[in-house]
Amino acid sequence: MKKFNFGKRNQEKYQKKNEMYVNNLNNKLKILSGATSSNNSVSNKTKTNSANKIKTEIIGKTKIKNNIVDEITKDNRNNVINDFSRNLDGVFDELKQIQGKPKAKRTPKEIAKALKNKKNTLVRNIAKSIENKKKEFQIDTTKMDEDLRKLKINIHKMEENKQKLSKVSKPKKAEINTVRKAKTSSKDMPDYEEIPTISSINSRRAESIKEAFKEIQDIKNGKASAREYVKNERYKIKTPDYYRKIRRRFSTAGVVTGCLFVAIFFTSLHGNYILAAGEEEKKAIAEFEQNKAPMNTMGIIANNISNYTKKDIVTEEITLEYETKYMDNDQMPIGETRIIQAGEFGYKNRTVIRTYESDTLIDEKIINEELTKSTMDEVIEVGKSQFLADKKAHVNEEMFTIEEVGLHENASEDSREKCTIYQYVPVKLLYVMDNNWCIVTVDGMEGYVNGDKITTEGATPGILEKVRVQKLKLSLEMDMPLNRPSGFTESDFIRVLSNNSQDENGIFASNARLFYEMENKYGINGIFLASIGIHESDWGRSSIAQRKKNLFGYGAYDDTPFASSYTFDSYEYGIELVAKVLVKYYLNEEGTSIYDGETAVGTYYNGPTANGVGQRYASDPDWGNKVFNTMEYLYSRIDS
Repeated sequence: MKKFNFGKRNQEKYQKKNEMYVNNLNNKLKILSGATSSNNSVSNKTKTNSANKIKTEIIGKTKIKNNIVDEITKDNRNNVINDFSRNLDGVFDELKQIQGKPKAKRTPKEIAKALKNKKNTLVRNIAKSIENKKKEFQIDTTKMDEDLRKLKINIHKMEENKQKLSKVSKPKKAEINTVRKAKTSSKDMPDYEEIPTISSINSRRAESIKEAFKEIQDIKNGKASAREYVKNERYKIKTPDYYRKIRRRFSTAGVVTGCLFVAIFFTSLHGNYILAAGEEEKKAIAEFEQNKAPMNTMGIIANNISNYTKKDIVTEEITLEYETKYMDNDQMPIGETRIIQAGEFGYKNRTVIRTYESDTLIDEKIINEELTKSTMDEVIEVGKSQFLADKKAHVNEEMFTIEEVGLHENASEDSREKCTIYQYVPVKLLYVMDNNWCIVTVDGMEGYVNGDKITTEGATPGILEKVRVQKLKLSLEMDMPLNRPSGFTESDFIRVLSNNSQDENGIFASNARLFYEMENKYGINGIFLASIGIHESDWGRSSIAQRKKNLFGYGAYDDTPFASSYTFDSYEYGIELVAKVLVKYYLNEEGTSIYDGETAVGTYYNGPTANGVGQRYASDPDWGNKVFNTMEYLYSRIDS
């Protein structure tokens, strides 16, 4: 099999080209260095032409280098492909020879394995050769790039020397030679320009600003004249090289700070000096009068720096006030109000941009509003009825008749009268007419009454007591149930049982409170209990009442009334015993819950009325009517 060849002839060819190119560049560098150090009398124009030629050569050589790289890469690739194809052809020829032999020494499996190993070895050799050539070429090109970089640095130094020499006006020849020699010496020339550090930049910046402010203060305080200030070298015309150094010296933050101080400086200068042109400017500066009250420039700068502006975006919940609406109501007294619908606040989210200057709000702009809850109006009714105001009354409340009054079908005295309402009877007010007639209801009947004949406790003090008494009187009926309290108060019992001429011994007057207690303790009408005692004892004047302290004839029979009647130790004991007997055996049906957790027996129950009790309590058939008459007498004394 043919041995692989990477293209040795092409490799030697391009290596020679590379060496020639590097040697040529080194010669140019030596020529340039020698010309710079030896020929000190060459004019600026000649130096410029030489520099331009060298630049042109560098650009051309760079293009040649790139073409060399491309060409080497292309040729190597083609050589590799051609050699690889030739080697593969040899492999296939050997395979054909082996297959053509009638008796092969190796099996096809062994032949395939051997071919695979040869192929792998061939590929590894090709890859290794390519990698080695790449490294060799890379070393050569790296050296060439380093030479080009040094050449560029030398050209840059020459241009700087040219600019510096152009600033000097008619220098001495010896000085020019000294400068050129010092600047173009190949031994002292650095390869790289010195890069300033951040700390050195900040230090130079601080010194420059400090010196500028010192000069401004000196001029304003009169320590230095304006003419000297103008002549200072600091304010001469600046070259492009000067501004390049300034740009390298200041960072982004430094540029902003410098602009601020420059603006303040020119503002101050404009406010205190007259700017003119030519001779007029010099004359104005010479005649400048010192400011007697110089501005505090540093203070102004400090104030401006301390003032800052910021913006905030805020979303806040705003409470929306509800409206209050008023409605007239002629069914309410004048001067009164009533809320019929409570107001509800609404809410919305408001997004605003707020601008602050030194923590002081200077502007606010609304950018969005979103309603989250609507408001609900508050509705208030305002009374307009003079009648209700005078009567101190309200619709759907009770009023009371001050005399007997007819309940009519219409709002007129001439209309048919449904019924007559007694004096001091409560009626419920439903509506007030314009002519002061009122719609009322009483005992389930509805009709019209004259408003002048009804009133309230507010308009007529004391009428409630009269109404209560009237209610008690009207509750007295023959068939009224007596197994419940009468509704009389303790003072009512004292009033009706006292100052009676028939009560000669004062027995009932002295036990008035006891009858009130029995009513509330055992659930019996106390007036009914007292009326039985009055009827049976003739107001305590009978012999049984006086000698046996038995006011009720309890246990007496018609044949032997005195002998058979019970004897009690006191009137109080006899009153309480008879009250319990009536409740347990006469007034309640069997099984009814009564006092102290007991139940009624109902042995003699014939109804809870006076006639019902009289059927079994006494032999007199008219006993119930006689007791009821006594009750009427006592009821009539309630308002005496």
